[in-house]
Amino acid sequence: VMICAYLLYSGCFKTADEALDYYGEKRTHNGKGVTIPSQRRYIHYFDRYLRTRQQEPYAPVTLTMSSLIIFNPPDEQAMRVTLLQGAPHPEQLLQSPWQSGMAGEVGGQPAFILHFGPTVVSGDVCVVIERRKGQKGEKMCTFWFNTFFQTEASFRATQSEIDKANKDKNNKKFPVGFSVEINFRQGSIF
Repeated sequence: VMICAYLLYSGCFKTADEALDYYGEKRTHNGKGVTIPSQRRYIHYFDRYLRTRQQEPYAPVTLTMSSLIIFNPPDEQAMRVTLLQGAPHPEQLLQSPWQSGMAGEVGGQPAFILHFGPTVVSGDVCVVIERRKGQKGEKMCTFWFNTFFQTEASFRATQSEIDKANKDKNNKKFPVGFSVEINFRQGSIF
């Protein structure tokens, strides 16, 4: 991540994709380089920051989350979602109770829906999705995003953009169409 960020900062490459491609070619035999979706997302964030920092310097942006929807969720007995905030030592903001079964349907797709009370987030946010395994939870997947770069009233990550889920190419754990959407309340910054 840092090498790709430096390649952008130093002007060696003009876009995040160019820096990622170059790093992948030089670092690995298969050309993949940085493969964790959240790390790739943050390289794209840094690229955007470099292009807009004069007009829009980085500052924490506070958003209020209203819901989280898991589209085409895995067929698990029980799942829960944990929200963490801050890096490098994230603090837990909230953890949903274990929930079983489909909570509903959104746009004709099966969905696991969590509605939040006013949940305020700022800066780096991590979403952790766990399945129940015995009395404990087992992490299924995670993803990070940063509120400064959020310009829409929702953030949606597809399977290929979610850490760990992106590796399930044959959809053994995660069904086709698996994605996670976070909705923010109007008036946050939109």
